[in-house]
Amino acid sequence: MTVGNISTTGIGIHWQNLAPIINVSGLYYVALLSHTNGSLPNAVDVAANTTFANFRGLSPYTEYLINVIAVDSNGQTYRSSNVTVQTDEGGTYDFYAFYASKLVYS
Repeated sequence: MTVGNISTTGIGIHWQNLAPIINVSGLYYVALLSHTNGSLPNAVDVAANTTFANFRGLSPYTEYLINVIAVDSNGQTYRSSNVTVQTDEGGTYDFYAFYASKLVYS
């Protein structure tokens, strides 16, 4: 699994299609995201042969655990390793606005 497109409120991931590797057809995927505090995971159902997912509406500057589960037509599951990802901090515009206002009033 590769993580990309990290913002203050979202994380995008993609992974390799397992169907040709494990020689099965009909794979579909479920991408799971949970807060590192142990909260219940949020799941994104992914259509067959789709190898990416986006999580939106996340909290800024927060660590999350992400993994992907593949399920074949027989119900056999294949789970990726957990990956820890942190959303961007944000808030830089507020800092610059404060700094500029201090210069004006000094």
